[in-house]
Amino acid sequence: MESGVMQQSPVALFILVLTIVTSLIAWQYPDLFRFFALSPWSLVRERRYYTFLTSGLIHADVGHLIFNMFSFYFFAFLLEQLMGHWQFFVLYAASLVLSDITTVVKHRDDPDYFCVGASGAVTAVIFSFILYAPKDTILIFGVIPMPAWLFGIVFVAYSYYSARFRQTRVNHAAHLWGAVSGLALTLILAPAACKSFLQAMHLIS
Repeated sequence: MESGVMQQSPVALFILVLTIVTSLIAWQYPDLFRFFALSPWSLVRERRYYTFLTSGLIHADVGHLIFNMFSFYFFAFLLEQLMGHWQFFVLYAASLVLSDITTVVKHRDDPDYFCVGASGAVTAVIFSFILYAPKDTILIFGVIPMPAWLFGIVFVAYSYYSARFRQTRVNHAAHLWGAVSGLALTLILAPAACKSFLQAMHLIS
């Protein structure tokens, strides 16, 4: 990605750097990691509402961080250019919250459950970008070409499978609701994106 694009996307650059730095620090301090993590049981009983946001700044391990931040890197900087700085910030922050609401409801009586990661917000970014450029080519693992709209379907299918059959601290269910949040918020914050999608898919002229 050209440096000019990164410089013109200050919100995305700030989020990327902050998330990487916060994750690296939190791995060294278990108490800080637990303080930032989203625990539905604690959120409901101790009103730790801030963890909707702070849990998105830390990740379970290196692989989790790399996957989310590479996905963020390839979509977020261009998306901020397309939809605007404050709109992008609202999309990202709101998606961190909205994508975890069902998780809080489901696990609110489980004191042992917690989750971390920016998965919901990153998925929101991806699906917001797909509205703007559904036919852009994405390279999966850097080698497999795939149109953005198809990548979105594969991404959600993987997330659905992981949410149902994989027991990890990564909140895969947040991917699903992140996708919904990304689409809905983009249509609210930048309704012209809907026309761009329909035109790109040749559904309207």
